[in-house]
Amino acid sequence: MITLPFGATIILDERIAASGSLTVNALQANYTSGTTNTNVVVASAHSDIDCLTLSPTPANVTVAGRVKTAGGQGILRVVFPSSMETAASARR
Repeated sequence: MITLPFGATIILDERIAASGSLTVNALQANYTSGTTNTNVVVASAHSDIDCLTLSPTPANVTVAGRVKTAGGQGILRVVFPSSMETAASARR
């Protein structure tokens, strides 16, 4: 914060964090004269994030067609995530 001699303040790169949000003000100037307060914000950005509290659960997925392993072998049928043994037996 920069305080100017005539009662004004300037704040550079002000960051206001709250639960799940962030506001950044590049420049904020505040001037008070008597009972009048003037506040000017130049270049402000706000961002929110809403994270789920529940974990997503995977579902069974069938993949078919010309799917190949990293070694170039074709995979005929793979079922995820029930068992990795299913994937291994599909390659045999």
